[in-house]
Formats: sequence, C-alpha cells, structure tokens
Amino acid sequence: MPTTTIKIDRDVHRRLREYADAHGVGLGRAVEMLLDEREQGQFWSQVAAQVPDEAYRRQSDDVDGVGLSDTETYVARIEGAGR
Repeated sequence: MPTTTIKIDRDVHRRLREYADAHGVGLGRAVEMLLDEREQGQFWSQVAAQVPDEAYRRQSDDVDGVGLSDTETYVARIEGAGR
C-alpha cells in the first residue's frame, strides 16, 4: 500500500503515539481507527436523530399485544384520540 507523510504538531504526534501504543497498533492504523470511530459516531448520531419521539413510542407500545380481532377497536380509539 502506498504511503505518504503528513506534518502534524508535536503534541498531536505524542497523543497519537499514546493512542497507538495503548491499542498495540502503528500510527497509520491508529489514524484509521480514529477515523472509523468518528464515522461510526456520526452514523449513530444520524440514527438517533431519526428515532421517533416519545408520543410515537407510547402509541406504538399500545399496539403490542393487539390481535387482528382488536384492530378495528384500536384504530377507532386512536382516531378518536386525535380529534
């Protein structure tokens, strides 16, 4: 794999070296791991932003245990609550 050199502040280099040493990897792998962690964090932040609000969760919790024979009654109750 081709490599490149980057210039970073000595303090950043020290911190990166400490991270790499703590994880038993080289500097390049440490950078890769940190980037992966950031991307995963961004992904889960986006997922969390799409989680339904509390009212939706309460309503969907009410659906648990509802059989097909109860569907019309349940729908009528929900539609009545929205008025």
